[in-house]
Amino acid sequence: VEARDGHYGVSLDGRPIKTPQRAELVVANRALAEAIADEWREQGDEIVPDEMPTMRYAATTIDRVAPGRDEINQIVTAFGGHDLVCYRAEEADLAALQNDLWQPLLDWLTQTHQAALVVTSGIVSVEQPGDAMSRLEAEVAAFSDGEIAALHVMTSLTGSLVVALALAAGEIDVEGAWRAATVDETHQADNWGLDSEAEARLANRHHELADADRYLGLCRSQ
Repeated sequence: VEARDGHYGVSLDGRPIKTPQRAELVVANRALAEAIADEWREQGDEIVPDEMPTMRYAATTIDRVAPGRDEINQIVTAFGGHDLVCYRAEEADLAALQNDLWQPLLDWLTQTHQAALVVTSGIVSVEQPGDAMSRLEAEVAAFSDGEIAALHVMTSLTGSLVVALALAAGEIDVEGAWRAATVDETHQADNWGLDSEAEARLANRHHELADADRYLGLCRSQ
């Protein structure tokens, strides 16, 4: 790990690591650089990129997020317009489970960000209030490039900007976010079981969510 003009980079045998787009991989703090260096130290004779999530996130931040920040902001904010936690099932027992997990998050969003979202039953889309969406847009825009890279993944994996923001704020942990995001799948599995392929996909998403949360925390390290 090397300090570079107020930032930090990682060198391999004296050569700076490059991103896939050939930019020099430079990050904001030493903790993040050390985490990337640790991932490289743990590699064996064959390099396995899937075992280096922090490196992957850092490269994505530089190559894709920073130059396309406005678009990323719009994509992430748009999830709030059709957020998972605003659509309750018509089936009474599932709706009760959803309400137990989701309503506290919506209440938190209203209290913390003054963004009150409309809740409905079924899958027919409802339009969210413009003032609530403006507040969500401003909240997303306040994230740094590295933080928004993680938030984008959190939002995509959970289908919910509300869940992702609560996780980013420490209102819930990864397990709490996962329970909120997969209440439908859990209910279905309890009633009908879960096949091995679906179980593997869920396990992979769970792992990716934990990776995104860790990267966000590293981006915020001092």
